[in-house]
Amino acid sequence: MPVATTRRVASPSLLPDLAARGDVVALAWHLADAMGFRVKSGAALPDSVDAWAFSLADGSACILLSERLAATPTEEAEALLHELAHHNTVTMLGDVTGLTPWQLQRAIDRAEAYARRWAAEQAIPFRELEQVAADLRDSYDVADYFECSHRFAQAALRIYTGPFLGKQGAVSDDLVRLFKRIDRERA
Repeated sequence: MPVATTRRVASPSLLPDLAARGDVVALAWHLADAMGFRVKSGAALPDSVDAWAFSLADGSACILLSERLAATPTEEAEALLHELAHHNTVTMLGDVTGLTPWQLQRAIDRAEAYARRWAAEQAIPFRELEQVAADLRDSYDVADYFECSHRFAQAALRIYTGPFLGKQGAVSDDLVRLFKRIDRERA
C-alpha cells in the first residue's frame, strides 16, 4: 500500500506560465499551494471516492487523493482541480438539514456541475482553446495540447459546446470547425 505524501509547488508566480503551457499537473498542485490547501496523495479512500476535501477544526483546508490515482499523475491532478473547485467556488453543500431528498440531490448535482466547469476552465482555458483550435484535429489533440487525460478533455469540450458557448459571444471559425469535428467523432 502506498504511503500518503504531501506535495507542494514552490512559486505562486508560476501560475500564468503553467496555464499558458497547459501543464495540468503543475497547475493543479500550484493552485492547491496558492489556496493554502494541505494535500495528501495516496490516501486509502473507499472505492467510489477519488478525492475528499474537508476543513479541520483549526480552519485549514485539506484534500485527500485516493491511492488509486497515485499511478496516474494527470488524473490525480484532475481530481485535485475538481476538489479545489468546490472550495474556490463555495459549492460545498454546508448545512443540509431540512432539505428534502429531492432538494439535497439537486444541490449536489449543481455543486458537481459547477466544480466540473471550474476545473475545465482552469485546465483548458476557453480563449486559449479558441486560439489553438486551427492546429487541433480532435479531442485527442486537445488532451495532448493541454496535457490532460482524454476523458477530462472530452468532459471539458462537452461543457464548452453546451450553454456555455452561447455566453461567449462571437467565437472563431476554427473553434466552430473543431467542435464540428469532435461532434462527428462522438457519433
